[in-house]
Amino acid sequence: MKRSILIFGAIAGAIIFGTMCLGFVIVGPEGTVGGPQWLGFLVMLLGFSVIFVAVKQHRERDLGGVIKFGRAFLLGLGITMVASLLYTIGIGATEGRPAPRRQRSRPDTYRVPMARWHPSTG
Repeated sequence: MKRSILIFGAIAGAIIFGTMCLGFVIVGPEGTVGGPQWLGFLVMLLGFSVIFVAVKQHRERDLGGVIKFGRAFLLGLGITMVASLLYTIGIGATEGRPAPRRQRSRPDTYRVPMARWHPSTG
């Protein structure tokens, strides 16, 4: 079970982190606020659908076709924890570098769309 957790957690983390890095390359260092959020949601959905595949494969290969809820839940939880850990490490590696220009411009990028809807915030 530990082997499945590590392998499938690494696959899910690689899917999520890889597409995040690809998004950074496509969008550039400044990024866009509120960009294609639906794409981020679909990537997370794709990455964490690996849990379904892992539980099914573990059930068929290791347990003879029968799995209890508790074991499947722990397997899914373990995969989620490994994928989340890899995602967090990836965020720290890519966002952890000093970027004062981006840090100064980030509030302005939020303020402009808000001013359009709420003139008192601009």
